Amino acid sequence: MPTWHKICPMQVSTASSHAETWIARDAIDDEGRSYKVNVRLGKPIDILSLKGTVVKNFPAQVEHHRKTRAALFNPEKLEKVDHCPVCNSPAANARFLVNIYGGRYHQCPICSHCFLIVRPSQSTLKAFYAADNHYAATYTNKESLEIRVKQVAIPKVEWMIEQFMLIYGQKPVKVLDVGAGGGHFVYAARQMGLEARGIEVSEASREFCKENFGFELEAADFPQEWRRFSDVDVITFWGLIEHVPEPLHLIGAAYQALRGRKTLVVASAPNWNSFSTAVQSLFPNSVVRHLDPLGHPHIFTDSSLATAFEIGGFAPAAAWYFGMDIYELLTQLMLSFSEKVNRIGEELISTLQSSIDTRQLSDTIVLAGKTKS
Repeated sequence: MPTWHKICPMQVSTASSHAETWIARDAIDDEGRSYKVNVRLGKPIDILSLKGTVVKNFPAQVEHHRKTRAALFNPEKLEKVDHCPVCNSPAANARFLVNIYGGRYHQCPICSHCFLIVRPSQSTLKAFYAADNHYAATYTNKESLEIRVKQVAIPKVEWMIEQFMLIYGQKPVKVLDVGAGGGHFVYAARQMGLEARGIEVSEASREFCKENFGFELEAADFPQEWRRFSDVDVITFWGLIEHVPEPLHLIGAAYQALRGRKTLVVASAPNWNSFSTAVQSLFPNSVVRHLDPLGHPHIFTDSSLATAFEIGGFAPAAAWYFGMDIYELLTQLMLSFSEKVNRIGEELISTLQSSIDTRQLSDTIVLAGKTKS
């Protein structure tokens, strides 16, 4: 299993992309496999307009998550994970990271992937989703429809087109979005001249798309029915592979559909090595996103995501880093101040500063120099 290394500029700008070389080595003395990766940092967004309802109702959101996740992560309803979902190494060797509402995240020592060591059974999850529409509400909110299309979906379509053109020198024609939610990305892609289709298993989300965008999403089983989509140029998994028990089943199906042609797969996933992870590890009893064990049984690192791509048959070619880390910090502080002011102190400062320091984002640098001969 590879270890990943990067060659990148010491100074980068969030205003434009920069090139990095990602190297996968199977052994210390291995020359490795090199991939040129076009990297973009950041995505402007009016987060309060998009998440205004959540901010106003954050205490209620927290209470809902506490109750529902605690019930789902009852030991009697859980099944053990016996292997790493990315590299298939024994889960027994994984290191414990954090407990969120009874969901215990562990990290694989081989590929660095983070995952729940035990999780609700598929029958338990199916029954939960059938009775609870709360999870789909984020993507089927009519009030935020225009904002979500303009500030979330359109930038994703633009980035996808840009990367396809950089790699192949031409614009893609046909796009399939798997796990399309309320259809925002598919709608934006169609508005920008692409032939776009979407797959979504949630009936509520499909109804939202038909009512608000005027077209229907498909309720297909993509890993089983990939042959139906073997004419597309791009397959996207926006916020999907972290939800399913075996992410490689989706990536592998995409490879079967795309192989042998000028094509691209795109997958977004929550990043373990992030400021939000540090914040939520400090406030594990008020998590409503990111390390939510119900929605995210997997939290990737860029190494484990790159490994999943390689195993699935894809060469990493572009990466985009953005998030809601400061939004996460402020919402947690708001709740903490209203509940217990004395929790904000030495523990908060040391935990968050450690996260910033290890990512080379601290405000002091020390450099030693050797006398030149």
